[in-house]
Amino acid sequence: MLLTILVTALTATAAGAVTITNKDGEQRRIVVLGTGDKLERAIKPGETIKDLCPRGCVVRIDDRPEWTFRLERGIVVAIEGGEVYYEDATPPVPDVGPPPKKGR
Repeated sequence: MLLTILVTALTATAAGAVTITNKDGEQRRIVVLGTGDKLERAIKPGETIKDLCPRGCVVRIDDRPEWTFRLERGIVVAIEGGEVYYEDATPPVPDVGPPPKKGR
């Protein structure tokens, strides 16, 4: 399944840079885009990259366009189970369809 997410922080903390943790069992490749220079780095299973982008940046994971994210400074994200999510976020509630209609 293709995962397309645009990660944008509405209220990022003023201090700190982007932090990414790889909780998957396989190595991932992180590419930082849009900073003038293309920065590419491997992230091993269990590894955390801190201070990745002091001002925020666009990050692509495993050279997959659907895994391209705009991350503001202070954001902490994780890669786990083939998905990328906010580390401090509550997992999304599954969509179970529209609410039932009220009877007349």
